Amino acid sequence: MAITTRVLTTKNAVPPPDIVWNGVRGDFALAADGGLRGGETFASAVCMLLFSDAACEKSDLTMFDNGDRRGWIGDAFDIDAGAGEGPMGSLLWRFRRSELVAETGYKVEDAARSALRPLITQKACARIDVSAEVDAPAGLIRLFVTIYGEDGGVMWAARFDILWQAIAGKAGGPLLKP
Repeated sequence: MAITTRVLTTKNAVPPPDIVWNGVRGDFALAADGGLRGGETFASAVCMLLFSDAACEKSDLTMFDNGDRRGWIGDAFDIDAGAGEGPMGSLLWRFRRSELVAETGYKVEDAARSALRPLITQKACARIDVSAEVDAPAGLIRLFVTIYGEDGGVMWAARFDILWQAIAGKAGGPLLKP
């Protein structure tokens, strides 16, 4: 599946629908008129890439996974390797039972970088910075994502932190914090 961004050139052009994350699952964003809201291309792409579960290796399964490697079903038939596509999603789900220590933060950063790589491969941006901040007393990891254009300027930036709270049963409020 290609992650594409496009410039809308006509007054009647409709942007792709935005995907929002509530800390538990993603969904299409609704506009005030009841239709689908569109226009947050990078936010949607980042949510889709970070919070779709990539398949893990069989050797990485634990007793808690019950044999479920996860993964997005579209990866079985909709990958165009010639266009730089690969399996979609991240392995962030693998950390849901991890201890909140610095090492987990580093692994979360690596998983997020790997998941967001298609945005660079497909030339939607030039660079992506990812950092994670472990806050053990609060029971969460804050993930910071900054996307840069060819000119070096920031195209999009956000903080995600509710995912780890949701796993601990403390979900509330928006996940995405610009």
